[in-house]
Amino acid sequence: MNHRVVAVAVLSLFVSCFIGTLAFGALTFIEKVRESVAMNADPSPPPEPDAPPQATPEEPAQEEPDQPPAEATEPTEAYAAPLIATAQFAVFHLERAKVDPWKALQKAVKGTKLEAFQGEAPLTANPPYVVLRELPIADYAVIVGPALDEARVSPAVKKALPRARAATVIDVVLPLHDASLREVSKAMAALVAATGGVVWDEECQEYYDLATWNERRVASWENAVPEATMHYVVHEDSNDRGVDFKTAGLSHLGLPELALNHVPVALKDQGLWLLHLVAQLLFEGGTSADPGPMLVRLEDVKHGGQRGLVEAELLAGATREADVVLAGAHDGKRPVLEITFPGNTAVAGRAQKVLGSFFGTAEE
Repeated sequence: MNHRVVAVAVLSLFVSCFIGTLAFGALTFIEKVRESVAMNADPSPPPEPDAPPQATPEEPAQEEPDQPPAEATEPTEAYAAPLIATAQFAVFHLERAKVDPWKALQKAVKGTKLEAFQGEAPLTANPPYVVLRELPIADYAVIVGPALDEARVSPAVKKALPRARAATVIDVVLPLHDASLREVSKAMAALVAATGGVVWDEECQEYYDLATWNERRVASWENAVPEATMHYVVHEDSNDRGVDFKTAGLSHLGLPELALNHVPVALKDQGLWLLHLVAQLLFEGGTSADPGPMLVRLEDVKHGGQRGLVEAELLAGATREADVVLAGAHDGKRPVLEITFPGNTAVAGRAQKVLGSFFGTAEE
């Protein structure tokens, strides 16, 4: 066969295929244009089965009635009683530590139930134990403002604190209802005495010199019973509904924070003492701090010093006991028990009834 003839035949076949492909593409393009025109003819999508009818020029759309915007709420954790006691203390060193803090801590806990770790505790560690970390001020800064203004230190030390060189941080983990907190307080005193510096309580946001620390955190114990008020602080807020109290630092005793709200101004001192008694009895009772009814009896307080301070506040007709209800909550950081008074009447009236019964009333 003539090769030229073959070439012509092949070329003809190729042209035919090419023209066929162009024709198919043109038909496809035309079909897509037709579909697009059909879709754009009515721009409104078909209504949903339950959707309201769309407005027409003859029938204006009906406006929905005004509704308040939904409030943005953040999920809050449910109340759960603490399973361990925790604290974080630190020693701010104004000068270079006189001795190695780790060696000083090891010596301080020797002969106690406390186990000491450096850096971090192993996963197998069981309370009670403490963990020492040595940090530069850049990583554990001195807290200024009200905490420094109210520091329980000398004016000279208060002035020098912002220029502290380093911090020795002590993380504490203890069992519930355990007297090991006293051993921790003693160990902190020994650490300060050996290395030099000022004690910082992270939960209470307070500074202490060595003498004040020993007085409040060590000497206030009666055998295995702490004076609870020495281990936490109470923040007070006055408003048009009365006085609100909220604790900080009760984690040292393995307790939730306590709150007492809307106390009449005239009963502020009595309300604060009632809060202190609830904290003392929750620790001494040896039971879980759960929501529910609680009978507060002064005779049940084991710490004689605490009981004596409250007895000095009693007036004529004092029953020395009160029924309260503990309501569980969570402030986003810690579990909280709010002390409330039984009944459905106004809070001020219930507070006056309960506090007046417990503490008595002044004789006219």
